[in-house]
Amino acid sequence: MSSAAPSPIDLRAMLERLNVAKGDVLYLGVDISKLPLPKIATRLDKAAFAAREAQWCEFVADTLLDAIGPRGTLVFPTFTFSCGRPENAYRHERTPSEVSRFFEFLRLSPGARRSLHPIFSVGALGAAAGSIVDDVGKAAFGAASPFGRLYDAGARFLCLGTTLARSLTYAHHLEQTYGCSNRYSKTFDTAVYRGGALVPGPWLAYVNYRCTGAVADLARFERRLIEEGVVSSVEHGGYVSQSATAADVSRIGYRMLAEDPSSFMDVKVRIDMVGDDAAGSTPTVMSRRVE
Repeated sequence: MSSAAPSPIDLRAMLERLNVAKGDVLYLGVDISKLPLPKIATRLDKAAFAAREAQWCEFVADTLLDAIGPRGTLVFPTFTFSCGRPENAYRHERTPSEVSRFFEFLRLSPGARRSLHPIFSVGALGAAAGSIVDDVGKAAFGAASPFGRLYDAGARFLCLGTTLARSLTYAHHLEQTYGCSNRYSKTFDTAVYRGGALVPGPWLAYVNYRCTGAVADLARFERRLIEEGVVSSVEHGGYVSQSATAADVSRIGYRMLAEDPSSFMDVKVRIDMVGDDAAGSTPTVMSRRVE
């Protein structure tokens, strides 16, 4: 447990207002710099700052684990985008998360587990960790991925110091399972090692077609979730934290994609494959920005 003094602004009260309860499975998006943290005196040097950051990470982790209890589970991104380049091998036990210092702290916590994927691995800590991240498929998203298991686990997305629009990677899982043409399953031949042994690929990730010039934009998705009354929010220090259940996010997200498959992009995009005919000609990607 953390030795830091309690925060004068109660982080636990924030969690209660965000509907966090005992036994919850929480998929986290966290920016600890925007949370109520304990005051910790420190020297003005790099090592002391790093030690204070570790104490803050421990404080937030302890508060979350205490809030969900022994039957609860924390799930968090341990993504390693640099391993999308073939020259960068992914070593399951050693390659650090590139998402945040806090998620790397959780990854290294006793009992934490990690799904096997060179780019979109997911960590988990708690009672349901194994059922969410063990024995997953080789695609980042989809039914056999950790994201595909969040719905059945009754998970809640908890964004602390950040928002759903900034941290809801689950939206790409919805796009893949719905079937959106603005993305495609890209093959990665990154060398992946687990326990020192090479794990054969290939590995897949559902990524955006760069030729469209369009980028992911979840602002409309977040607004729709708020409008439909499924988002709990709390503000601290000018920063908003949010939560919503995977069931609500899935239900509303699929409805939006049915209305417009480009709902999670900054512009409407249509991808057509031409030349893929019975003669066996090589298909060509044709993209259109739909106004």
